[in-house]
Amino acid sequence: MKMGFAKFDMNPKPSKKRLYPSRPIEYSGVYSLRLLRAKARNSGPLANIDRPVSDEAQLLRQSKELGNLSVTLCQEKTLMKIYSSILLVAFSFTSSVVHAQPGGCGDPRAQLCSPGQYVDTSGDQDACRACTGNTVANGCARSCDQCGTKAHPNSNHSSCVADPLSPHSKPFDLVWDTIHLDYNNLPQNPLWAYQLNPGGLPDFSSICGSAFSGGNSENTATLAKVCTSQPTTFDIDHSLEEAFGYCQGLINGHLTWMNATYTGIVLWDSWSGDPDFFANADLADGDFNLLLWDPFPSQNGYTDLNWSGSGEFGIGLEFKDQDSVNKAQGPWWVQLRNSDITNNSLTSTTTQMFNPSGGGLPAVVTGIIGIDGVHGGYTESHPVFSIALDTHQAVTQDNTVTENWVYFLRTKGNGGGCSEDYYTWTQPNNTFYIQLPWPNGATGVKATTGEFWGWQSGAQPQGWILGSQDPGFTLLKIQLPTSSYPGTDGQLTLVYSFPPGTKATTQIGAVIGNALNGQAVMPAGNVKRASSTEGENEDAIDLAKMAARIADPAVKAKFMADAKQALSPLTAVPPTATPGKSIPMSFETPLKVEPRPPAGSGQVTALQTSPDLVNQQMHAAIKKLMDTYRPQLGASRPAQK
Repeated sequence: MKMGFAKFDMNPKPSKKRLYPSRPIEYSGVYSLRLLRAKARNSGPLANIDRPVSDEAQLLRQSKELGNLSVTLCQEKTLMKIYSSILLVAFSFTSSVVHAQPGGCGDPRAQLCSPGQYVDTSGDQDACRACTGNTVANGCARSCDQCGTKAHPNSNHSSCVADPLSPHSKPFDLVWDTIHLDYNNLPQNPLWAYQLNPGGLPDFSSICGSAFSGGNSENTATLAKVCTSQPTTFDIDHSLEEAFGYCQGLINGHLTWMNATYTGIVLWDSWSGDPDFFANADLADGDFNLLLWDPFPSQNGYTDLNWSGSGEFGIGLEFKDQDSVNKAQGPWWVQLRNSDITNNSLTSTTTQMFNPSGGGLPAVVTGIIGIDGVHGGYTESHPVFSIALDTHQAVTQDNTVTENWVYFLRTKGNGGGCSEDYYTWTQPNNTFYIQLPWPNGATGVKATTGEFWGWQSGAQPQGWILGSQDPGFTLLKIQLPTSSYPGTDGQLTLVYSFPPGTKATTQIGAVIGNALNGQAVMPAGNVKRASSTEGENEDAIDLAKMAARIADPAVKAKFMADAKQALSPLTAVPPTATPGKSIPMSFETPLKVEPRPPAGSGQVTALQTSPDLVNQQMHAAIKKLMDTYRPQLGASRPAQK
């Protein structure tokens, strides 16, 4: 700001020019406010007028002392008013333009700051404060206001504008806000274009079903015409299992789109079981199955079967135990795999681990988003690459909230028993992020503990707890030593502070509170599927049931002996990891803010897939077995794929 003087001239010289408000006067450099009066006063409001003025707000206070005059400083405009015998000249100056601030509520002080600033009147001197992050200046409230969801500040933080959305033209195009990507440059909480227009939850079978035939054939031209304009992967089982009712549906597997991040509440669903030929001749896929539900009415990414007793209650989450939980070494994950994961009742120890407060666990999940075609067409994240769970929240006596988070992160995973693809997640410099949302109303955070475990000997990952340039998030930064490193898991404790006079609220407490106020969508009663036969473990190949089709006891015995010889080497479950020494996570107080990576694009990134060799080997062995005993089993050969 330029320095100047507000000076009263006791003996004004006669002016040869008549001054009109319509004729602006412009000044460069130093400016002054000249008050002309017919009779001079030596006391009262004018006594202190001849003193330096350090800023516009101070200048304005002086002018008000001279008769409660209203002053407006505007760009490219000078306004002169005469009140009684006082001529007040307000003007702009070319070297330091002052912009009008909208929303001043008639308070002239609000008009002295540039757009994106507000007048802070709390101190000895009024000052202009800039708004940052996802906020804009509010001249009325003299504060910065959040833009909220689906909006972001314009370039100077003077107003909120709608977030730009990714390109979309078909009902099953995934749509996301291209401004608020996560730190991995992945979409956050994308939804189907159908949910924007015409609205509601789309029916995948009725909209896209004409693009598929026999469960194993895809017409890409029809798919592009009626279903999605985005690249997808047709990932199905290429064995002959569907001839016996396994992996059979609209699609005999999955249609996958992209990697994306979702936040919500996670609940326990089931465990598919490991392949175990010796105990029950059961070749299950070993998937952990969770449900991620959006507690608010938007239900991003849902189809009609993601809110149905015949499908899911939420987005399905799946990850193979041998590639994830069985490798994890943190205490919570060890407790999970040792809990009663075969018991799906609401009172089981496993269910209670995910339901300690009666409302599930707040979660952040990154994984491959696709449609499960075997079970009718609901959305799932499969495989899940990373998941973070807020396993405990507590409001303390000093009005802070303590949160205990656990997580795992891996870079590879398969699509389950009805899939033959292996999916890979890569990031620059092998650096990955998990963004943990703050509780509502929190204004500060500190980390108190943090540790992690590597899943392979040799060079180990590095981990940091950091602040985010995106307001309302705490970052986990994980750098793996190589692109082939299998993964890591860890745990940390965060403490959130709240403004004086504000009641601290936990995340799950806020969700339950909103549900009671009708603002959240809660599943009615048991969140399980209506029938256990709808579960993911229905796709497990039961060789004993197949053998029951064979009438001749000798042939049946020969079938089981051949199956054992062919499949038992593929069913051994590797031992689970033995907890090793943890590695401390790095963090500072206050948390160091991590710069945002360069922005990504609004386009779908092609998936990185490779053959799932384990599944292919098992499927080939099953195919050979079925072909040998096809006449005795009474199964017809499926149509060629």
